[in-house]
Amino acid sequence: MRELEFKANKIDENLEVLGNAYAYIYYLKVNNLNILIDTGTAFYGEKLKNHLKERGVEKIDYLLLTHSHYDHIGGVPILIENFQVNRIFAHSYMKNVFKSQRAINLINQLNIIELKVLNPFMKYEFKPFEITDEVKEGDSLNFGDIKIEFFETPGHTKDSVSYYILPYKILVLGEAGGVPNKDDSYILPQFLSSLEDYLNSLNKIMNLEIEILGLPHEHLIFGKENIKNYLQSSLKTTYEYVEIIQKAIIELKNFEKIMDYLTEEIHQKKNISQPIHAFRENLKAQIIAVARSKNLTLS
Repeated sequence: MRELEFKANKIDENLEVLGNAYAYIYYLKVNNLNILIDTGTAFYGEKLKNHLKERGVEKIDYLLLTHSHYDHIGGVPILIENFQVNRIFAHSYMKNVFKSQRAINLINQLNIIELKVLNPFMKYEFKPFEITDEVKEGDSLNFGDIKIEFFETPGHTKDSVSYYILPYKILVLGEAGGVPNKDDSYILPQFLSSLEDYLNSLNKIMNLEIEILGLPHEHLIFGKENIKNYLQSSLKTTYEYVEIIQKAIIELKNFEKIMDYLTEEIHQKKNISQPIHAFRENLKAQIIAVARSKNLTLS
């Protein structure tokens, strides 16, 4: 389990990074507008609510979401209940996610599993919400000196998008670039919907001029050279990770044996911070994605 303390780290007078290594939330205050990127889980959504209330915030003008996973949108119902949320931006595919009762149940279940550990007295139910604005490649929001450009970066999920904030040259990318482990010795690849799309998105990101890489977990990365090295390492690790999964599929064949082997080899040996229940949920999708990409049969 990652650290729990909720912090506010200023980039400058307009941009702050809220939360901590468990879940980063990006907060822009510009022209008296409140702009948020992601909300974290229900637990962090509650902390975010309290933080904003303490600052006298009554409305959220723009809520931008990177994708539909529980640890990025779990706090949305809490914000809607406690603030006037004017516009919610997400990829159009998120609407399809909300049509699936299985997906809704999973988002709800994963948030509740966390709450049982972190705040067992908090009542919570995830409910789908209205997406008022669909994020499309090449679109942007302009606020005078500050601009947010939209990039579609699928592969982690079908609805994954990244937000490029100027003039900071900060890219908030969800899991499109992988997630580093506790000691920066390994970057966990995050392709769940499509390996090919994930690799294409990584290459797209690498072509941007980025000064700050706004990762969702563990830490941010500052400086062009550090970001270049991180993204190159992420790409290299992805190919290696695919080989490990492919080898496990061929040799072990049985899905549960593959799951258990990879949980030990990756989650345990690579010092991964992600809660094991979430890791295994993602791993299921990754095994299927590799099998599909490499034309392998699972039993």
